[in-house]
Amino acid sequence: MVRARAFDSAVIGTGEDVVLDPSSFSDIPTGLSKDCRLHPSQDNGTVQDCQAIGEFNETTGTVPFPLADDSLKFEVEVEVQYVCADLQPCSGPTGRKKVSVFVQDVAPSGQSAALPEPIRYSEVLAYP
Repeated sequence: MVRARAFDSAVIGTGEDVVLDPSSFSDIPTGLSKDCRLHPSQDNGTVQDCQAIGEFNETTGTVPFPLADDSLKFEVEVEVQYVCADLQPCSGPTGRKKVSVFVQDVAPSGQSAALPEPIRYSEVLAYP
């Protein structure tokens, strides 16, 4: 879901042929009032449809994985940060954002989680 969004809110509505200077990009938001939708089944009242990658920062939610007669549930957390050319964190906007997704299985009542620690998947997305 994150990868399908605009790189930054500044590029929304500019058209595919317009390339903006990274200095026009916004800071990564923190403390948004609602999390971004991570799965279509999430309730509209508790999540929002985010339009840009940075809006997913600090999003958490439970995502189901359907099985034949049941589903497994996973807690998902997303972190977004700008990174420099060396892929280390940067303090300001650049043309690269690192998206890290942490996934932990939700243990059924009275049981332990199958994963001893969350799985971490990271990807650097570049503009344009």
